[in-house]
Amino acid sequence: IQSDVIVANQCSLDSYEAFDWNGHSAVYINRNQRGVGLNRNQALLQATADICLIADEDVVYYDNYVQIVEDAYRRHPDADVIIFDMKILTNDGEISGIIKREEFVGKKALSRYGSVRVSFKTESIKRKNIYFHRMFGGGCPFSNGEDTIFLSDCADRGLKVLTCPQTLGEVHNYSSTWFAGYDDKYFHDRGVLFAYLHPVIAKPLCLYHVVKHRNKYRSYGLMNAVRKMWEGCSHRP
Repeated sequence: IQSDVIVANQCSLDSYEAFDWNGHSAVYINRNQRGVGLNRNQALLQATADICLIADEDVVYYDNYVQIVEDAYRRHPDADVIIFDMKILTNDGEISGIIKREEFVGKKALSRYGSVRVSFKTESIKRKNIYFHRMFGGGCPFSNGEDTIFLSDCADRGLKVLTCPQTLGEVHNYSSTWFAGYDDKYFHDRGVLFAYLHPVIAKPLCLYHVVKHRNKYRSYGLMNAVRKMWEGCSHRP
C-alpha cells in the first residue's frame, strides 16, 4: 500500500484503530457482522480523501498505482468514476486487457466490471447518496451483484463513468467466497439481480443471458437455468 488506506474487516469483534503506515494514514475497522455491502459501506462512511479506490484482500497493486489513478483524473476532471484494468489470476489462467480504450460509458456496459477495478470521487458518491446494497454479495442473502448495482446507481444518478485501459495491479482470484458452481442458488440469485436492475424486461434478459452463455451452462441444463432464473425474478428484494 502506497497511499492512505481504510481496512474494513468482518470478524468476531468490534474495534477501531488509526495509525501511520509507511508515512500514510491507516484506519483499521473490525466489525462483528457479515455482508460485503455492509462492510464496504463501513469503509465508505470513513472515507474523506478526494479519490477512493476499492480493493479486496486478494489484490496486489503495482508500485505506480497511485500515479496512474491521479493522472487519469487530471486528464478527465469531469469523470466521477473511473474503471481501470486489472490482471486477474485464476486457476484457469490469466484474464487481462478487457478494457480496450479510454472512454465514457453508459449503464449497459457496466455489468462486466467488478469493484476491484473501480475508483471514484468521494464527494460525487456521497453527494448522490450512493452506497453498496446490503442484500447482494458475499455473506448476503443473494450471492453476487453488489458491484453491478453500485455502478448502475452511479449511472442512474447522473455520474460520469470512464473506462481506462491502464492496469493497476493483480487480483489473485484462486478461490471464491460466493461461487460454488452453476447450481440452483447461482441461477436463482442471478434472476433476483436481473429483476432488481431491470424489472420490466427481467425475464427476456434471463433467456438472453442463458443463450449467450449456453456453453458454460449446458451441463446444468439450459431450460433448467431459465426456469430457476425466472423463479428468482419473482423474489426481487
